Amino acid sequence: MDLGCNNYEVIDLGVMVPASEILQQAILHKADIIGLSGLITPSLEEMAQVAREMEKAILKIPLLIGGATTSEMHTAVRIAPEYTGSVVHVRDASRAAAVVAALLSTGQEPAFSAALRDKYASLRIKHQKILRQALLICLLIWHGKIVLVPIGNHILLSDR
Repeated sequence: MDLGCNNYEVIDLGVMVPASEILQQAILHKADIIGLSGLITPSLEEMAQVAREMEKAILKIPLLIGGATTSEMHTAVRIAPEYTGSVVHVRDASRAAAVVAALLSTGQEPAFSAALRDKYASLRIKHQKILRQALLICLLIWHGKIVLVPIGNHILLSDR
């Protein structure tokens, strides 16, 4: 369901709107939440830029991240660290209303945001481990010391 269908007022600024304009409009309209949708890969960096600008402006309103090119991992690793307010990846529009309701509820918001911060911290740790493993594998391959054998979700390493 769309947020508008759930009695939320949505102000659509269009596509490829600069971060400064998004923040200016959010302040002007006293927005409770800023939502960004990424349909093309360059949007991902723009989302991080909006988060940085929100942090500079000392805004404390939630930032929703969604769209075809986004993921929870990307949100946790690249966007959430840029902003101390709540940053939430919403997988699809049908889930947005429940997320917005939780973020705007004084009773639910603290626990919801804390759980999300913990989850994103865990995802960042997982991401760092994956990067370290990938670097090690690349170094070992570069030195010609191993053969990679993919098995399920694991990669077995063996001497040649």
